[in-house]
Amino acid sequence: MENKITENAPDSRDSFAKLLRRSAPVKAHLIGVRGAGMRSLAISLLANGWQLTGSDAAAESNATQAAHFPVFHGHAAAHLPENTDVVIHSLAIPADNPEMRAAVEQGCLIVSYAQALGRLSEQIPTVAVAGTHGKTTTSSLLSHILSTAGCAHQLVNGGRFLHTQEKAISSEKPDWLVAESCEFRRSFLEISPKIAILLSVEADHFDCYPDEATLVAAFADFCSRMPSEGKLLVNAACPRALRAAQAADCSIICFDTRDVSARASTNAIDEATHTWTVGNPIQTHNGVEFELQYGDQQPHACRLPLSGEHQISNAIAAIAAAVECGVELKQAVLAVESFPGVERRFQLRGRYADWLLLDDYAHHPTEIRATISAARERFPDYLLTVAFQPHQIQRTERLMSEFADALRLADRVFVLPVFAARETADQRVISTSQQLVQQGLERGAEFQFCPTLDQLRLILDDKHLTGPETGRRLFLTLGAGDIDRIFYELPGQIR
Repeated sequence: MENKITENAPDSRDSFAKLLRRSAPVKAHLIGVRGAGMRSLAISLLANGWQLTGSDAAAESNATQAAHFPVFHGHAAAHLPENTDVVIHSLAIPADNPEMRAAVEQGCLIVSYAQALGRLSEQIPTVAVAGTHGKTTTSSLLSHILSTAGCAHQLVNGGRFLHTQEKAISSEKPDWLVAESCEFRRSFLEISPKIAILLSVEADHFDCYPDEATLVAAFADFCSRMPSEGKLLVNAACPRALRAAQAADCSIICFDTRDVSARASTNAIDEATHTWTVGNPIQTHNGVEFELQYGDQQPHACRLPLSGEHQISNAIAAIAAAVECGVELKQAVLAVESFPGVERRFQLRGRYADWLLLDDYAHHPTEIRATISAARERFPDYLLTVAFQPHQIQRTERLMSEFADALRLADRVFVLPVFAARETADQRVISTSQQLVQQGLERGAEFQFCPTLDQLRLILDDKHLTGPETGRRLFLTLGAGDIDRIFYELPGQIR
């Protein structure tokens, strides 16, 4: 839908680039501004001195109240200010949105979020963080390392640091832009990075990539666009990522969390490829410790305050990218120890009644399996109850068996209706979730359908749910929709 409008303005790329270079303040209106990526882009544009307004159909939440510019609730032509230089819209905004139509009538320059981020990456040396899983955590880790090292930069991604002011990481004169680069609708092809991280390649957006070949080809296209003087950091433990990386015409650096025997079974891209490796990983109560080594250099002890072995890969990628940005390795390793974490990424929400509350954005079977495993490692003596809100009907249908296998790792699972997101919310949001429950029951696991968030809230107050006498009960919410609203609606105080 974005091309339906922007194709009428063939010079939009150059026009937006000129706005980025303009010394006078630019007036921009952002439609769909409460989405995580759009909000993050807004912070970056504010740091560049832009004057912003915005709108969103979503009501204001705790995550968006500190916007520092006017944000209208809902969409109406009257929300578009006069003399607006450019309208930036999220990919979720249809062409018939009243503010989009008003922008066309006023002759405004119109660009998508992906296009705006792409032009920004042409003005600032950019590190693009791509891959199916781990983009937000890895880009946030890299940003934290750069901040700790005193490296001026801007961050545009889909997360929010815990306990951190975001404007502190949007420098007016940045040396680097750290950009989360999503493969949805091939948006990441708009980015022009000097350094790129490829974390993983796995089927996820079935509305864009019908098969593995199409998916790998898109990532290969992303890699092929790297400049010859650039650096591509690739997860060597992911065969599909390695296949995509072969299209790159730049230096390739691998990172690998597997043991020596597993690494030996992988065909290297070439013999000259350097590799970051991990040794002696140990799970602790507060995260994970491991030895990090680059090539045949001296290993460094690393303490990562994040739970789960999958986070080691994210940390290595961030550290390796920081080194390529000019940060000393020792300084980067030390910075990781003080990483505050990201909202909705294995976030402890406190206690309610007899429950310890934990929240995560995981909405893919691979992510769910990793998150539940991390919860088991972090809280080994707890009875684990999971509440899962599937995200998108098509994804849930295509990966139904994988979802059931991953969720059965919990002691008890409640499945909510599918959060349809970009799809039409019809009866399938219920029937698809009920099918997932049935698959869980067929596996001998304890699955139950939960029709609403209100009902889920009542479950937390249910004294009949059995648990250890010690009160060690863990309630883990999973999903990329609005399941986290439950934490703002619980009666009384979460302590």
